[in-house]
Parts: sequence; structure tokens; C-alpha cells
Amino acid sequence: MIIKRHLINYYYLINNNNNGYFLFGQNVRNVRNCKNYGNALYYNNVGINNIHTYRKYSPSGGRDFFFLNNKSGGMTCYYKSMGIYKNINIKDPNNNSNIKYGIMRKKGKNIFNNMMNNYTHKKCFRSHLFDPKKNSIIDNIKDKFNELFMKRIGENNNNNKSNNNDNNNNNNKNHNHKSNNVSSLKDLFNILKKERKYLGFAMFCLIASSLGQMIFPMCISKIINMYGGKEESLKYLTNEIYKTVLLIIGISTFSFFRIYFIETSIEKITRRLRTHFFEKVLNQDVHFFNKQKTGELINRLSNDIEISSKFLIHLSFGIRNFISALIGGICALHISPRNLFQSFLLPVSGCLLIGTTYAKFVKKISVLKQEKLSSCIDFASEKIHNISNVRLLNGESYEKKEFINYLEDVYKIGKKHSLVKSGNHFLFFSIISLFLLHLIYYGNYLIAHKFINTGDLFSLIMYSLFCGSGIQGMMHAIGDIQKCLGSCSKVLQIIKLPDNNFHNYWNKTSIDFLKSNNFSITFHNVSFSYDNTKDNINANINNERNKKFALKNVSFFLPHNKSVAIVGKSGSGKTTILNLLTKKNDLNASGEICVGNVPINKINSAVLRSIVGVITQDPFLFNLTVRENLMYPYKAYEEMLKEQIRLIEQNQGAFINMINNENTKKEKNDDDNTINTYDSEQDINKNDMKNTYEIYTFLLKELQKVQEEIKNNLSSDKMKNIYNDLHIDEFLKNHFNYDNMNVGVNGTSLSGGQKQRIYLAQNLIKNNKILILDEPTSSLDKLSENIINKALIKYMKDKTTIIFTHRLDLLNYVDYIGVIEEGQIIQFDKRQSVLQKPCPILKKILTQGVSE
Repeated sequence: MIIKRHLINYYYLINNNNNGYFLFGQNVRNVRNCKNYGNALYYNNVGINNIHTYRKYSPSGGRDFFFLNNKSGGMTCYYKSMGIYKNINIKDPNNNSNIKYGIMRKKGKNIFNNMMNNYTHKKCFRSHLFDPKKNSIIDNIKDKFNELFMKRIGENNNNNKSNNNDNNNNNNKNHNHKSNNVSSLKDLFNILKKERKYLGFAMFCLIASSLGQMIFPMCISKIINMYGGKEESLKYLTNEIYKTVLLIIGISTFSFFRIYFIETSIEKITRRLRTHFFEKVLNQDVHFFNKQKTGELINRLSNDIEISSKFLIHLSFGIRNFISALIGGICALHISPRNLFQSFLLPVSGCLLIGTTYAKFVKKISVLKQEKLSSCIDFASEKIHNISNVRLLNGESYEKKEFINYLEDVYKIGKKHSLVKSGNHFLFFSIISLFLLHLIYYGNYLIAHKFINTGDLFSLIMYSLFCGSGIQGMMHAIGDIQKCLGSCSKVLQIIKLPDNNFHNYWNKTSIDFLKSNNFSITFHNVSFSYDNTKDNINANINNERNKKFALKNVSFFLPHNKSVAIVGKSGSGKTTILNLLTKKNDLNASGEICVGNVPINKINSAVLRSIVGVITQDPFLFNLTVRENLMYPYKAYEEMLKEQIRLIEQNQGAFINMINNENTKKEKNDDDNTINTYDSEQDINKNDMKNTYEIYTFLLKELQKVQEEIKNNLSSDKMKNIYNDLHIDEFLKNHFNYDNMNVGVNGTSLSGGQKQRIYLAQNLIKNNKILILDEPTSSLDKLSENIINKALIKYMKDKTTIIFTHRLDLLNYVDYIGVIEEGQIIQFDKRQSVLQKPCPILKKILTQGVSE
């Protein structure tokens, strides 16, 4: 804990040991216990779920305040004044050595100055207290902040204040909706920045072709006037025609390059968006997929990204129509007499008002139609994916009925959308036709009275058409852009999700863990409830007694390279142990789980999974060949190592070069018997550099090792050995492609037993240090089970192995036996000791196994 103070007022900055801090302010001297004074609110990295509030004593009218990360890398203080939240930004100490704060007591007055000299800046300012990618931070959390803050400090609002809060909530929701649209637009432009070269050329071609189109009516007008003028003017007619032909070729050429550059940019943006989207989805925790439907994610990956990428087309179309409307309108006003201009002023203004209002209505209907269609596709995707279960339950007729109901909703909103589009064309045709009728009628009247000539009237009609169609095109483009923004916001919801530990750097602790070659497993007083997940933590703060624990004070120790069979009935907690060991979910368990001597929460998830082979009772195969399925773990590990190397080279490549230089200097200094001295900060940086370099070299060696294994496995006898051990060769040799046979989607081309054997081979071929087997022979008959058990015993050697099973055949081949019942370890000891004195539950299981 670090405490700072100012000469005038006492302000305390306290490290909360969670990569953040508390700030307490007071006008009273000699403050000893900071927890008894001031008021503060702190948001941790899960947003608003966990709140720590202290307000036991607050003299001098201290304000309520809290800190959040801002987008510039610093902190922003939000404080409450007269019921209104205000904010003051705090500069990043890495960019400004003289830190000044303007917060709390007096608005705009700096009460902190140079107080952070001895504080660790990284802990204070570089922590993820709040997602900096969120938009309109204070607006998004204001409502919930009011509710939770007032609840924590024990104050009750009167009815008038609650009514005011309700009004503010409605205003905030509207403001949030607007801010989200602005944010989507900003995000789109940030995406477009990477293609600014192509888009710059496209914009130049767009402006050039649009200006050429505006010049075209003038050229035609000159040609018409030459025919209706003096004979001398006909001498220049050919030149004007040539100029017009060159103008047409120029317009066509610029239009060609405009479309080419825009379409190429769209394809690049689409590829990049789909890459980021797919990567972000793959890196999410499992509970994310429990909320998000697969069909919805696929729809976003395909349709929504495609629609978002069309933003460029609609934007260029809108700009071109804006130029046509603007220049066409100016030229038409310049050519037309005053009387003609005045006759169009009121109708054009009315049309603009109608068009703007109608465009908003079209946008609303389009978004609603898209949502209904997405729900329909999600339903169809789910049922087709589970078609086997639907047929087993004779659910075809029921699902047809339900799908028709979804289609009926799509049809109803589609009818409204058709009506809106029809109305759009009706308005456009009616307005343009009436406009032209009036123009021709009144223009002929002006020609008859010699206020305007025929060529100018033609130009006027052309420019009027440009102006009218430009306005209509702008309305249409605005509607399409709004549709793109809607689709883009859905895509960015996934892309902007915070990164989890899948994407973290491999840390020094994880590398030391791999080098230790100690893979024992320790559970020490581990308790876990699924109510402790992040989604439910708020709802269960005060329901500790009502929690249903999946594990209760589980403790056991499995030595390195030893095996254990954990038996117990379904629902006893075996799967929970598997999930905790593999860090499958972001679970919060009490107690301590260690692999080797390292707590599991300090090991990078990808590092842990690189040494763990998990075989569940639900085998899954990719739609690849048999050989490709078996090589998948190697290829996946290889690519993961390459990604870690790329991350270090991109972000910390300078560290590696500096380390190499430091090593060179050190060797030189050793030869010259010179001694270098460093201050503490240089030593810290030097240690960081060495750690980075050590991780980097380890990754390079591991990558080389994996690549050699891939090369050897593709050409060695290892593949054949595992085929023979698991009796896969028996059915592969009957296929003309042997192991190049495609297994189909999730192994549909194979029988259940064949699928289980290939699935076992996929997880056993890689030399994992830890094996976790969950009913590994569940899909096999008795004869096949005995064959596979012998193979498993062979591959369990020199590995730390946990087997969850109901069957008793493997009990004779393990070193330890554990019995679990209702989340508690009833018995855990060496095999001989357990079998000599089995607990009542194990006795029952053994008796049932013998009778079977």
C-alpha cells in the first residue's frame, strides 16, 4: 500500500493490489485510517460488477467520485456536482513528468502537483479498470452507477429524485443511441484509413468524373445553339463534337478507375474484417457461445460484414449525387430566369422535407426486416445442425410449422418494406415528372418570349435532372449508409470485445513451468459454484448460503508421471474438475490448483493446453482426412508458436535487439575488465529485456522442435504404430485412399467406434505431458474396449494421467484411485490401499461392475 499527501489538503492514493488504486480526500489533518474517511468508487476490469465504496465520514461537503481509463492511455476522474456528473482528464505520467490533477474540491484548480514521483505508474495508469474502447463512458454507466452507489452507501432517494432519474434515464438512452451511431461511423472511418491510398485515387476519379458529367450539358448546349445560330458558327461544330467525345471518354475512364479502386478496397476491408471477427470469436471464453447463437455469428461473418463493406459504394454514390445536386442546382439557377427560379423554390423545399422524413422511416423498416430475417436464419441453422435429433423425436412437422411462423414474421415486415420502397419510387417519379412538365411548359413560354434559347433550355433540363436525381440518390445513399452502420455496429460488437488470456503473451512464469518438467497436480481446498461466474456474481453477492457447490473443499495430490482413476456417478463433479484443470471457462474457484509448483492462474492458458491432452466421451473430428485430423494438434501448436513470435517481434522487437547489443557490450567489457553501473530503473528495464529475450529464444527452439516432429511424423513409422495400436489400420486398409480418406462433417463418414478410435489417436499422437480421459471408451463394444485399454496403458507411461470413468477395467492399471460424491472427494489414495479398504460408495460401484 502506497500513501501520498499534499501540503494543503490530505489526499491518499492507495494501491488496491488489483492493478488499480483508491483515492481518498480530506481537509482534516492527521488522518490515520484512510478507510474511515472520504468517499470513492472504483470500477475493476469486469466493469460495474465489483464495487468498493468507503464513505463513513465525509466533512466539508466532499463529492462522490470515481476513476476510469480514458482512450488516451490516462485516467479520467468523474465527480458529482449538484447531481450532475462532470469529468476532468488526467495526463499520462509517461508523457508528462510534472503531473497535475484538477479534481474534487474546486473545479479547475490543481490540488495535486508532482506527487507521483515514487509511485509505480504502470500499476496506476496502465491497468484495465474499464474497457477504454467503450463509448460515452459516463452516459453508459450513469444509471447503474446511481443505483449501485446509493445502494452501497445506504442512502435513499425521495420520490422527486427518483422521478428525475427516470427522466434522465430516458434521455440517456436516446443519447446513447445517437452516440452509438456516431461511434459506428467513427469506427468505419478508422477501418477505411488503412486503405487511404486506394481511396484517395478513387476519390480523385470520383470528383473528376462528376465534374465531367456537369460539363457535358454545356457542351451539348453549345452544339444545339450552333445549329440554331449563324452559319459561321457551324465551322466550329466539328471541334465541339471532338471535345465532347474526348470528354465522354475521360468521364468513362475516370469512372472505370473509380469503381476499380473502390471494389478493390472493399475486398481488402472485407478480408480484414472477417479475419478480425473470426479471430475474436475463436478467442472468446466458452460462456460467450452459450449466449451467442451460431447462426447469428455466421450471419454476421457473412452478411453483416458484406453489407458493412458496401459502405464505400454507398458513400461514393452519395458523394457523386451530392456533387450532381449541388453543381446541377447552381448551374440551373444560373441559367434559369428569376421567374422560373421563384416558381420552383417552394416545391423543391417541400420535397426536401418530405424526402428527409421518409428516409428515416425507410431506415427503421430496413433494420427491422434485417432483424427478423436474422432470427429466422438462426432458427433454421440450429435445426439443420441438429437434424439427427429432430428426426429421432419425429419433429420434422413441428419444426416446419415453427419455421413457417418465423417466415410469416419476415413476410409481414417484408410487405411493409415493399410498400415503403414502392412509395419511394412513387414519390420520386411523381416529383420528377411534375418538375419536368412544369419546366418544359414554362421553358417553352420563355423561348417564345425570347428570355432563353433552345440550347440553354436543354442545359437547364439536364441540370435540373442532375439536381433531382442527385437529391433522390442522396436520400437512397443515406438509407443504405444507415443500413451499413447498423450492420457494422453488430460486427464491431464482436470485434471490440476485450481480449482474453488466449491472446496474452507467454510470460516468464509459464516458460519456467514448461522447463521445470514437473507436472504433478494439486488441489487444495478447492470449492466452486457455477454461481461464481462473472455473469452471476452480482446476483449472488448476498446469497452465499444458497449457492449450490459443484465442488466442496476438494483436496488431492497426484505426483508427476502418475495416474489416477476418479470414479463417481453423473453430476458428482468430475466434469467440473476437468474444466478447472483445462481453464475451459473463466471460472472463479476458491482454494488453490497447482500444476507442478505453479498456481494454475499464473500459467498462460495456451501454455497449459499445449501440454494437456483431453479425451471426452463426445468425440469430435474436423471435416478433413484421417491424417490431417491426427496432425491437427501439431499444426495448431506450430501456428500458436509462430503467432507468439510475431507478437514479440512486432511489439518488443527493440528489446531483442537491445539485449543482443547488451550481450555484445558485456563480452567486450569483460575483456577490458571494465565495470558498468546502472540505476534501479535501468536494472528493471534490463531484466524485462532479458525475460523477453529468454521467452523469444524458447519459442524459437520449441518451434524448430515441433516442425521437425511434423516432418518426421509425416514420413516415419509413428503414424503406422498408432494406427496399429488403436486398430485403425483394420478399416483404413479397406479404403483406396487409406488415411487420406475424408471423415466428413464431425466424422459422419465413419461408424461410432471408428470415429472414437481416430479421436483417441488425434489426442495421443502428440507427446502431451498430462492426459485427461473422460470415459475414453464410451463408444466401443467390450472387445474393442479391451484392445483400446491396452493401447491407453502404453500411451499413459511417463505422463500424468487423470481418468474419469464408470467402468472398472482401468482401475487395475492406475497408480491412484479417487472417489467423488456430490462435489467432495470421499476417498483418495494409492490403488492397493483403496481396493483393500473401499468406501461404501466404491463398494457399491465395484459390486455393480462385478454383477455386470
